[in-house]
Amino acid sequence: MASSSAPASGLAFPVGDPQVVEIPYTGFDGQGNVVDVDLSGGYTAIVQFGTFNPDGTRGPVFATWSTALGTLQIVVVSGASSLLFTIQAADTAGQRPGVYWVQVQILKPGGAIDGSADYLLTLLPVAGAGASGAGFLFPDSTAQVKSAFAAAVDNPRILADGTSEDDGSPTLGRMVANIMDELDRPDLEGAIRNACRSAIGFWQRERFAFNDGVLSFVTVPGQAGYGGAYLAGQNVMLAIDTAVAIDASDTTWMLRNVPLASLEALGDQNQSGQPAYFAKFSEGYRLFPIPDVVYTIRFTGHVRLGAPATDADTNAWVDEAYDLIASYAKRYLALHRLKDPALKAAMDTAVSEASTSLKGLATTMAGTGVVQAYDL
Repeated sequence: MASSSAPASGLAFPVGDPQVVEIPYTGFDGQGNVVDVDLSGGYTAIVQFGTFNPDGTRGPVFATWSTALGTLQIVVVSGASSLLFTIQAADTAGQRPGVYWVQVQILKPGGAIDGSADYLLTLLPVAGAGASGAGFLFPDSTAQVKSAFAAAVDNPRILADGTSEDDGSPTLGRMVANIMDELDRPDLEGAIRNACRSAIGFWQRERFAFNDGVLSFVTVPGQAGYGGAYLAGQNVMLAIDTAVAIDASDTTWMLRNVPLASLEALGDQNQSGQPAYFAKFSEGYRLFPIPDVVYTIRFTGHVRLGAPATDADTNAWVDEAYDLIASYAKRYLALHRLKDPALKAAMDTAVSEASTSLKGLATTMAGTGVVQAYDL
């Protein structure tokens, strides 16, 4: 065991051999990230490694080192300090993987204890370790810990490096995988994915708490109609609750929604000024009078929330509305692919319960406790 020549931070395990060990130590105070402390002139470090008994108490010592100290790095963070040591692979040769206790004592000249610390050491097998255990060492990085985990589990979603292609987040891919498991039909992955998208398409027309939104755009002087590429990337409104115009001084007023035919009957269609009316056509909007300057137009209401674009993507359909979409997808499969009346009947009930729950949540969130007249 020798003093470490670790990077200045001294806080992260580097990859490879030897390994830097950071051991909390209360014998010194200092400022900054790393300080060099002169422990020459008789200071000694005694380090003991030992196993744990079955009841969790400390077991016997399997190795002891005693070394004269020179200048060691001390990591100081918020007044707490740590010694940095380096452990070679040979220091743990012959020991099986497991958790061991480590005790470090720093002795002053003459033998008095200047400081001490306890530390838990985890040994994992490394590549090339023999049956005798030679080569067991610290996990040399997070990657090695993940690899050891991957080797210990039988899960196709845990990759060889220990990372997971499924972190538990609500995604379209997770919904598809869950339905495959529930139906025990891995051969229907494509059909299940299509069923999920069909379910989302069907329920898009219904309003829930999560598919309210805003469409906002700025006008162009002399331009009456706005849609197509001009609104690309914006929400598509399925129902509009409020429509306002805002001028450069932040003055805001309501816009009145009228049918396109009524808009054309209001008067001179070339009239310009502050917009007061709007009409919807296709997926665009026409304003009257034609804006004479730049205004901000803002609609709020029910927006079209599409399906996640890829299996790795998420939105409310596979999160808040998971039960509704998954149940409707299985109903769709039972009706169109599996020809299973019992499954369809069960999913009819599940869909009804899920939709009622979601609509109840939307009503609760939208309720104000005040009855108001509404101008249609």
